[in-house]
Amino acid sequence: MFAIFPDAALINFKAVSTDLRDLHYPVQQYRSKHTFVIDLPQTPDEYLARIGKTTRASLRQQMNTLKRVFPSFSLKCMSGQEIDLASLRAITEFSEQRINARGVRLRHDIARMAELCTACGFVVMLLIDGRMCAGSINYRVGSGFFGDVTCYDPAYQKYGLGKLCTYFTVCESIRRGGRKFYLGGGEFDFKERMLGKRVDMDQVHIYRSYRRAFASPRSVATAFVEGQCQRCRTMLHERKDGALAKLAFNLLQAYRNRIAK
Repeated sequence: MFAIFPDAALINFKAVSTDLRDLHYPVQQYRSKHTFVIDLPQTPDEYLARIGKTTRASLRQQMNTLKRVFPSFSLKCMSGQEIDLASLRAITEFSEQRINARGVRLRHDIARMAELCTACGFVVMLLIDGRMCAGSINYRVGSGFFGDVTCYDPAYQKYGLGKLCTYFTVCESIRRGGRKFYLGGGEFDFKERMLGKRVDMDQVHIYRSYRRAFASPRSVATAFVEGQCQRCRTMLHERKDGALAKLAFNLLQAYRNRIAK
């Protein structure tokens, strides 16, 4: 990159998993985020067989209950230009309602999602009486599938639609030839029970030279502060049940909401 773009002084990566010990450039590297990755088998049946006995039994029980209580239950999958804006809005509205109920102001970028879906996306929807009660928005890059949003109507919470939607989405990714499925971050035990393995990623800032790094003190300082903030967030999340951590999260969210106005 530095050879092709002689004016470039800095290359940024927001979230990568890499080893830079042999890179002969000035580097800032801090923990950024994590995701859970499933190594997908050849068939959905093989995937179900690999899931732990308790989780497998729970999924089957939830599916049987759902079909018994709602005989009209059905599953619909769309990809590319088949995906309509109404379906994207319905899924994201469920997500926004759930997150905003915690005092967080969230607004999904529907235009961006629609553009990505047209290029490389697929959507899974769970329907009852023809109405969507849960859904997921996902993107494909090569043999990897990335989950963006998975959410459900809270009126059906007791039926485990969020977990079922995740399971159906992974199975659909296998049918479409996927080799890996990226569930996203968070500290949800369910992702591990679905065979997700945690992968930590870093933010990386590579400078052309030490001279160019010293000439960009603002970039160096910003990267350092962001790295330390992420470190603090990780520590707080590990102690999320403590009173001090809850207070810190509430203060942080209040600040973010104030900035978002």
